[in-house]
Amino acid sequence: MSALPLHVEVRNPAAGAALLSLRGRLVGPLAGRSLLDGADGLGPGLDRVVIDLNDLEFMDCAGVGTLAQIACASRSANRRLVFTGMNGRVRQILETAGILGSFEHADSTEAALSLPPQGAGDTAHIAMNRPAR
Repeated sequence: MSALPLHVEVRNPAAGAALLSLRGRLVGPLAGRSLLDGADGLGPGLDRVVIDLNDLEFMDCAGVGTLAQIACASRSANRRLVFTGMNGRVRQILETAGILGSFEHADSTEAALSLPPQGAGDTAHIAMNRPAR
C-alpha cells in the first residue's frame, strides 16, 4: 500500500446529513488535525454524520483517538455518528483497541444515511474522558 497522506472529502448528500470520506492514512497528529478540522467545519443543522472509512489504508493510535474525539463531539452536539466501509485492517485496529463495539457502523453509506436522526432510535456511542493537559 502507498503511504498517502490523509485526504478528507466533506459532502452533504442529504438534508441534515454530512458525509466525510477518508482516503489515505490516519497517522499522527497532523492527519488527526486534518480530520478534526473537517468535522469541526460541518456547521449547524446536522443531525447525522457518516464517516466513510472505505479508502482508509491504515491508522495508528492517534487516529483511533481522533475517531473517539469525533464520537464525543457528535454526542455532545446530539448528532448521530455512523462509520461505514471498514476494511479488514481498520476493523482489526479498532477491535485491538477495544472500541469497535463502541462505534455505530453500517454496511454501506446509503444505509447509514437512511438511519433516523439521533434520539429516534438506538445508537452506540463511545464514552471517553480527555486526559489532563
